[in-house]
Amino acid sequence: MRWAGTYFDGETARAHRVEVEIGTGALGIYGRAGQMAVWDYETLRRVPGTSREPGMIEVTEAFGTDARLRLEERGAVRALRAAHPKVDKRRPANRSAVARALGWTGAAIGAMAFIVLVAIPALAPQIAAMIPQEREVALGGQVEDLIESVGLIGPTCTGAAGRAALDKMTAKLTDGLDLRIPVRADVVQADLINAVALPGGRVLIFEPLLKQANSADEIAGVLGHEIGHVQIGHPMEGAVRSSASAGVIGLFFGDFMGAGVMAGFAEQFMNASHTREAEREADTFAIARMTAANAGTDDMADFFVRMRDQHGEGGLFGGYMASHPSFSEREATLRRGSVGDGAEPVLTDAEWQALKRICDSAADEADADGAAD
Repeated sequence: MRWAGTYFDGETARAHRVEVEIGTGALGIYGRAGQMAVWDYETLRRVPGTSREPGMIEVTEAFGTDARLRLEERGAVRALRAAHPKVDKRRPANRSAVARALGWTGAAIGAMAFIVLVAIPALAPQIAAMIPQEREVALGGQVEDLIESVGLIGPTCTGAAGRAALDKMTAKLTDGLDLRIPVRADVVQADLINAVALPGGRVLIFEPLLKQANSADEIAGVLGHEIGHVQIGHPMEGAVRSSASAGVIGLFFGDFMGAGVMAGFAEQFMNASHTREAEREADTFAIARMTAANAGTDDMADFFVRMRDQHGEGGLFGGYMASHPSFSEREATLRRGSVGDGAEPVLTDAEWQALKRICDSAADEADADGAAD
C-alpha cells in the first residue's frame, strides 16, 4: 500500500508531493517520474526536534543526504512505526566523526592557547614600538575615559598647591632623562590604594595612596616606578596584549568588541597587571631616578614593610600588588639602592601637605584665596 507524503530532496527548498511505499525491508519514495529514493530502515530515523504526535512524523536517513520525508496520515505513521520500531530512537553515534570533531576542537584550543600565551606576548613589544606616539596618546585618553565611565576612578584632583608639588616631584624624577614620551601625572579620586601607568605617558595616582603614605619620598618612589613603566613601554605592550588576546578569544567565543572585552581592558590597567619581571624593571628604574634626584628610597622600603605587616607577605589591598614581587623582595631592593644619610627630601613639608590635600575642596578654596591675595 502507498501513502501520500511530502519529500524534500535536500538540494532545493522545493516540497515534492510523493507516494510512499512502506515495505518490509525498505521505504520507497515515488514521484510523478517514478522512484525518487529508497531508504533502508537501518539508517532511517525521525528528524531530531520534530513532533512525536501519532498523526505526523518527519524522517531522514541517519547518514548521507539532507533529504527528509514528512508523513501526515495517521495510518502511514502507524505503518512506518510498525515496519521500523526504532524510527524514534536517536541516531547511532558516528564514532569516527565524533573523533574528528574532538580532534579539530583540541587543535583549535591548542592554537588559541599558543597565540594568546606565547605568540602575542612575544610580539607585543615589537608591535607596541611601531605604534606612532600620537596614537599612543590618543589610546591613553580613551583608556582613562573608559575606566572613569565605568566608575573605577573619579574626577582628577585640582588643588593648585598640590598640583604644583606633584609637578615638582615629576620634574625631579625626570630631570636629565631622555623621555620616550612626555609624562603627565595626576591624582584622581578612587576607592583603591593604587597607582597606574596608561599608554601615552599618563600616570594616575589614586587619592587613597596619598592618605596611606607617610612621606613625599614614599609617593616619589611609586611615581618613579610608574614613570619607569611609561619609559620602558609596558602600558602600550599591555594594551597590545589585552586587545590582541581579546580579539583572538572573541573569534573563538564571540563578544569580539563587546562589554566583556571592554571590562577586561579596563581591569588590565586598574590592576597594573604587568609581569613580575616588568615590575622589577620598573623598581630598578625608580631607584635610579631617586638616586639621580639625590632622594632616599628608605621611606619607600618602610612603606612596603607597613603593607607586609598589615596585609601579609602576599597581601592584596585594592589590587595594587596584583602581579608585583613580594613586599620583602621590594623592601630589600630599595634598601640596597638607598643613597644613605646624604639624601634630600623630594618635597618640603609644606609641599607634601599640599599634595596630600590636593583632592580636598578646602584646599582648592585656600589655593584660590592665596592666588587672589
